[in-house]
Formats: sequence, C-alpha cells, structure tokens
Amino acid sequence: MAGEEIGFVGYGSGSKSKVFAGKVSENWKNVVAKWDLFENLKNRLAIDFDTYEKLHRKQLEYSVNPDYNGFGLESVELENPVLKGARYYGYKG
Repeated sequence: MAGEEIGFVGYGSGSKSKVFAGKVSENWKNVVAKWDLFENLKNRLAIDFDTYEKLHRKQLEYSVNPDYNGFGLESVELENPVLKGARYYGYKG
C-alpha cells in the first residue's frame, strides 16, 4: 500500500463530517503495529445515554474513564469568559 492514495471519511455525531485523501507512508506498518486497535476496541468503556449527552454538550468536568492512558481531556475552562468551554488535552502514560 505504500505510496498509494486513499480516501477517508470521518463521521461524528451527525453535526459534521470530513472527506479527504491521503498518501500511505512507507512506514505505515510500523505505525499501525503500535495501535493495538482490536485490544483498544475490546477495552472500550460503555456509557449510558445521559453521559453521552453530557459529553456531547461539553457539560462533564471529569473523565468518564480516569484509568485511561494516552491523550485525553484534562480540563474545561469555566472561569475566563473569553475562553469559557475551551477544552485542554494532555498525555497520561
């Protein structure tokens, strides 16, 4: 697949989607090997509809999975009126 151009479609909650093309890197197998895709999918955390709605509306002030390692939400700005609702992310290893 290296060097091939492929199309991508990203679809979220229905509020927007993205369609774009990308070229596959020579190093793609090494990158993909680190994802542990099926292990990560197996370890997903189920949430109820109320929690989903709060996440979607940016109303939660805490992580629904405090044991998660990787990039994730650290905090949401609540005080500064210019930045209110800004979401700050970081890495937890």
